[in-house]
Amino acid sequence: MDVNEYRKKNKTKRYWLICVVILLLTCSAFAIYFIKNGKFNINNTGDSKTYSGPTKEESEAGVRQKEANAEKDKQIEESEVDTSLKVASIVITDSSYYQYDNDQVEVRAYVSNIYEDSGVCTAVFTLGDKTVSQDGSSFKDAKTTQCGAMDVARSRFPSAGDWQLVVKYKSSTVTGQTDPKTVIIK
Repeated sequence: MDVNEYRKKNKTKRYWLICVVILLLTCSAFAIYFIKNGKFNINNTGDSKTYSGPTKEESEAGVRQKEANAEKDKQIEESEVDTSLKVASIVITDSSYYQYDNDQVEVRAYVSNIYEDSGVCTAVFTLGDKTVSQDGSSFKDAKTTQCGAMDVARSRFPSAGDWQLVVKYKSSTVTGQTDPKTVIIK
């Protein structure tokens, strides 16, 4: 190989090396630009919402609810001795009026001490002498009985106010209801 061929080969190698370096720098610059401007997110799940864990208050409320459920379960077990039907321990997990989401009241609940799918859950709202109710089916969940959605259209409520909600559960062998809970209907 003569000197001219050697120089030509080295020149070609340097040319390709420079091209590769320029390409890598350009791609890096674009990646940095898109990441800094939020146009590229490697953790993107398809929505722009940021989810975080529960607040301290929510965690404390969960602990208080668990303690209350345990106490209620204990009372239920003690009261089952003389009854022919078991007493259901019902937990309301959501009871909110969603004005901007289909303009309805959503009620979600489960029966913590029963595992069956033959019962009916009923959300009963009262305000003075006015009553609005909605049934929902039930089904077995991991180790509880889950109440199906009991959504009530806002139009079914004759007036706004602080409605009292009671969720009831009934099957051939079990019955029970929650303590009243206030739901504000606007």
